[in-house]
Amino acid sequence: MASRRCVVLDAADDVAVLLEAAERGDRIAADGREVLLLEAIPRFHKVALRRIETGEVVHKTGEVIGVAIRAIEPGEHVHVHNLRSTVAPST
Repeated sequence: MASRRCVVLDAADDVAVLLEAAERGDRIAADGREVLLLEAIPRFHKVALRRIETGEVVHKTGEVIGVAIRAIEPGEHVHVHNLRSTVAPST
C-alpha cells in the first residue's frame, strides 16, 4: 500500500485533495489522520476524511461545497455521484 500525497486546505474541511492519482488500498495522511482509500481516485479529486451522512454539508477550503446525496465513508471519492454541489449550477 503506497502513501499518496494530499492537502487539507482548511481545518474545517471534510475532504482532502489528492496531489497525485491513487489506487484502492493506498493510504493518505491528512490533518493528523491516516485514511485508507476505498477506491481509485484521480489526481486533484477529493477524498472523504470522515463519514459524511446523507444530507450533511461538505466543506472544502472552509466553505460549504455541497450536500451528500448518500452516506460517504472515509476514503471514498467525493464527486458528483455522491455530492450535490451548492457552488456550481445544476444541469
